[in-house]
Amino acid sequence: ESQWQRLCTAIGVEEYGDDSKFSTYTMRVTNVQEARQIIQNRIKTLTRAEALKTLEAADVPCGPVRSVEEVMVDQQFYDRGTLVPLRNGATSSVVPGIGSGWPVQFSSGPLPELDGAPTLGMNTLDILTDTLGYTPQEIDQLKSGGVI
Repeated sequence: ESQWQRLCTAIGVEEYGDDSKFSTYTMRVTNVQEARQIIQNRIKTLTRAEALKTLEAADVPCGPVRSVEEVMVDQQFYDRGTLVPLRNGATSSVVPGIGSGWPVQFSSGPLPELDGAPTLGMNTLDILTDTLGYTPQEIDQLKSGGVI
């Protein structure tokens, strides 16, 4: 409840802080469309920087919504392993592009390095032998028959 009060005060709509339609979480959920419209109508008059400064100063939980371009150049995502160099499973080298890494970090140690996307047929033999239990002779028959 206190966050709602702080939000209303911060964005200059104090009258809604005590409005019975928004006085409890349940009432705000019931009237979510109207609550959202009130907030959006006021927030849209601010720049992103102004909105963050205003809400942070009022101790209202908030964070920026970034564009794809902003995310792609933020070094923190690379340092955390959330964005990683793009890899191709058939090579050990990096290829042009950016791949997604691990969205979280664990205290148990560094995250494994991802191999990259497999190429067509790259894991065929492993799947045929380890997963499906084919013998080398059966695999040879599939090769000679043009199946693989």
